Amino acid sequence: EWRAVNTHQQAVNVATLLGPAALTAEVRVVTNPWHLRRALGCFRRAGFVHARADGAAGIGAEADPGGGTFLRYEIWANAEATIECLRELCALLVYRLRGWV
Repeated sequence: EWRAVNTHQQAVNVATLLGPAALTAEVRVVTNPWHLRRALGCFRRAGFVHARADGAAGIGAEADPGGGTFLRYEIWANAEATIECLRELCALLVYRLRGWV
């Protein structure tokens, strides 16, 4: 489904596309691990009784970056994880206030 601009619309549009029979079938939602809780909540709110979710993440480079990686990589990865976590918490709050999850 490519027309939705947020997860709530995605779940509603998928329910419409798949029809009423899909609401009682097992549906698997694959998304970013940070987004699992909100995505699953949206699909369940849209009527998918047996919705399940799996996290999928990108695979990092396989090359050995050598020593001294803390300043070059780890500090930025931790900052990115913190930002993702805060963004998802804010989004989950907004979705709950709107009744989307």
